[in-house]
Amino acid sequence: DALDTPQQWALKFLLADDSILLDENTPLILACQRYSLMTMFFSLNGEEWEGTPTWATSTDECTWEGITCTETLVDATTLGTLDASSSGRLRQRQLHDETTMERIVTKITLPDKNLAGSIPNEIMAFEHVTDLHLFKNGLTGRLPESIYNLANLQRLYLDDNDLRGFISDDIGKLENLED
Repeated sequence: DALDTPQQWALKFLLADDSILLDENTPLILACQRYSLMTMFFSLNGEEWEGTPTWATSTDECTWEGITCTETLVDATTLGTLDASSSGRLRQRQLHDETTMERIVTKITLPDKNLAGSIPNEIMAFEHVTDLHLFKNGLTGRLPESIYNLANLQRLYLDDNDLRGFISDDIGKLENLED
């Protein structure tokens, strides 16, 4: 069922269960950040995670266990400046070069938390992430191709999981990745 996916559960959480209001003044990057974290939560068996009671609550995601945010200068596009095109894709109603300072996820540190499942493609929303520590969990499947677009990634720890497949040559795109 197309409505029974982690993405749909995340959207339902944001629209129906979350008391943090996403409105027309919400910066697009913050809406995507919260949606992507919730998609990660539902994709990776979040209800069974060890010691993460702050996730999937109506608190600022920057206070959730394992999440570190940093004040970052980002595009000021808001939800109110978007329109849905006839194809269902979002597009900006007006072009502007405005920026704003926002608290953006820069580290995701969830080692040994009982994460299970495949890393969702929504990981690509964390373009400012420098550290991704998901070691000692039950991650399965392949690395999503979108992980290779995290240009700011410096530290990637995925050991002690059940990931399969090859590491793509696109790992070379991660120029900031440390050995």
